[in-house]
Amino acid sequence: MKSQADKDQFLLLIQQNKKLIFKVCNTYCKDEEDSKDLVQEVIIQPWHAYPNYNDRYKLFTWMYRIALNTAISFYRSHHKRKSATISINEAIFEIADDDSTRQLDEIEEFEQEE
Repeated sequence: MKSQADKDQFLLLIQQNKKLIFKVCNTYCKDEEDSKDLVQEVIIQPWHAYPNYNDRYKLFTWMYRIALNTAISFYRSHHKRKSATISINEAIFEIADDDSTRQLDEIEEFEQEE
């Protein structure tokens, strides 16, 4: 941003659209901390893009598209990261142990019948 007037206008834009920003962020993030991170990211994106804003478009629409696209990208990257780190609980091992034990018992029974 070049001038103080541009900075003030941008802050006004954020203030006027804060409900939109929070609604989009809360829709894509159920975790409060993730939502806070996403709000920051949504504010950063138009900060960088604001000097190139085309005034043929409504500010609300421009802001909505940025918020939505940022939220979708955040969701995809965060969702991918979470699904890649699913922990294995002990129940899986218990099930595997039960299956192995049954298979061994069946093999022993089969061998005894012969």
